[in-house]
Amino acid sequence: MENYVLIDYDTKSFESMQRLCDKYNRAIDSIHQLWKGTTQPMKLNTRPSTGLLRHILQQVYNHSVTDPEKLNNYEPFSPEVYGETSFDLVAQMIDEIKMTEDDLFVDLGSGVGQVVLQVAAATNCKHHYGVEKADIPAKYAETMDREFRKWMKCWREAISSRRSGGSGSPTRGGSPAEGAVCKHEGRWQNRVFEALCTSELQNQQ
Repeated sequence: MENYVLIDYDTKSFESMQRLCDKYNRAIDSIHQLWKGTTQPMKLNTRPSTGLLRHILQQVYNHSVTDPEKLNNYEPFSPEVYGETSFDLVAQMIDEIKMTEDDLFVDLGSGVGQVVLQVAAATNCKHHYGVEKADIPAKYAETMDREFRKWMKCWREAISSRRSGGSGSPTRGGSPAEGAVCKHEGRWQNRVFEALCTSELQNQQ
């Protein structure tokens, strides 16, 4: 696709962009027909590129966090002080750590869940949990999860299929941001306990 379709076009020319769109749509139709038949072409990308994932997560954030100022409504010097980790820093950590299918990712104090979503989309890590106690970011995390699924589907990017014998999202329970919406203290503690127990069992196997 990248080598034969998305080449030789002028972004300032309407006719050129129209031809590109027509060529792209024909290519997508051909691939779709192949997938409907018995011939399964090689997947173009099993995961989004870094640039595309950055764009998707930014769109997800923009559509989900409608009033960012609300995230700053916390008591100073309290455990609920809000801060966001940059996409580039998370990408650097992902490159360094090299997560595998045997790993479990837990983000304690996950905010609106963007780190959990980035790890879910960019790694082979089998389970992903975000834990957030504060009401406002936890509520936004619910919307982030829905928007993330919508945008990933829109861009035809496979999130991953790491559950045995099935396909779908790479987290147990089917949500890339599972646990990120656990805002009540009881559920929050249970999720942490469940995640830690799962990790301990994996280490013993």
